[in-house]
Amino acid sequence: MELTVYANAFDFLHENRSFLEHEEALNNLILGQSEALLRPSVPISKPPVFIAIKNRRGPSLVALQNGDNPTVFYGLTKLLPESLPVLKEFAAEYPSFLDRIIGPQKLLNPLANQLERMLDRKHRMGICHILYQLKETLKPSGGTGTMREANTGDQDLVTHWFQTFYQDAFGNQMDESQCKQKAIDRIDRRQLFLWETELEVVAMGAIGRQTRKGMAINYVFTPRAARKKGYASQLVAALSQHVLDQGFEFCTLFTDKNNATTNKIYRLIGYEPVANFVQVLFD
Repeated sequence: MELTVYANAFDFLHENRSFLEHEEALNNLILGQSEALLRPSVPISKPPVFIAIKNRRGPSLVALQNGDNPTVFYGLTKLLPESLPVLKEFAAEYPSFLDRIIGPQKLLNPLANQLERMLDRKHRMGICHILYQLKETLKPSGGTGTMREANTGDQDLVTHWFQTFYQDAFGNQMDESQCKQKAIDRIDRRQLFLWETELEVVAMGAIGRQTRKGMAINYVFTPRAARKKGYASQLVAALSQHVLDQGFEFCTLFTDKNNATTNKIYRLIGYEPVANFVQVLFD
């Protein structure tokens, strides 16, 4: 087994795209981030790190550390015993590469257990998500309003909503300037959408992480006063159909595994589970 470190997203995708696209929906996180890094819309503060471990037949384990995000892994579980000694050598030189990792649970559970023994670093499990895929939209019942694209006039509102979204979803408050930049970026790229009734804007959602055949839905948010009225369901259904209407074959999204209400809602729209994704933190 040999480990290759890639200088950029182009080289990484050139050599590993077919391996990742064998399960494109499952790999929307690493593929989508890599595609975005081909044409970054904002300055990159921390250079991404791409690696692939290969034998003569091809890749067995690939990973991407993109900024402050967890390192995303994908690979063949059956080849972990052969791949990990090479990863161990790399981690000895770049220990922060494994501080936080994320990927399909079937891969990460054995990966984390074996790394703990090899590196003598204790690990603990973080958030568990379910990755969903939709190929045909089912229109939800109830709810009123229409979807529209966010514009510069919505910047202050969505900046505040991004802050609340991060607090609700991850328990941490993101800096207002970061949320403002995120709002500006998404609006400029025409990736941010709102659900609006006759009286007010009541929900937010975004598209991103484009791959060859799909796109991801993310940043779905409804303020507390507008929750439990079907607005998020209507928005996600309309946004998913918008993606399909552009010629993509599928949409993906992540949900908190422990949120029974959200998981039920997305299944009713037409989303089907692909895999559990887990985050692992090493001491």
